[in-house]
Parts: sequence; structure tokens; C-alpha cells
Amino acid sequence: MSQDRREILRGWPTSEQLTERDCAALAFTEQFVLDVSALNDVQAAALRDHLGDEGLVTFVNALLTLEQRMTLELAFDGVL
Repeated sequence: MSQDRREILRGWPTSEQLTERDCAALAFTEQFVLDVSALNDVQAAALRDHLGDEGLVTFVNALLTLEQRMTLELAFDGVL
């Protein structure tokens, strides 16, 4: 990922270079990683509006898979 893209992502909530869909996905992802139990209907609906029902399910499944893999990698790095 380019340094420019990283800078855009660091400031994603106020970036004018990201689409509404990008921001909805980033907001959902950020909340999912920080505290999945605090995800609310507004965040889910905002992303569903852009992805559709099936797209939202696919997105959440992919996000869960990535988050679990990263967690396992951190655990294995600390243990092995």
C-alpha cells in the first residue's frame, strides 16, 4: 500500500477522497475490531445500503476470518 493511501486511511473519517461506501466499511470494521458487541443497527444498515444483504454477510464473514487469523498469529508469535 502506498504511503499516500495510508495517510488517507489514517484520516478516513474526514477524508474527501473516500466514498460513502468506503467510510461505511471502515466505520463498521473499526467498531468490529474494537468491540464487536457495540456494533449497532445504524452501522450495519449504512454498510448494507451499499453492499446489499448478501454483500453485508460476505463482508462480515471475510472480516471475521481476517480478524481471527490476525489474533491467532499474535497468539502464536507470543507462545511459539
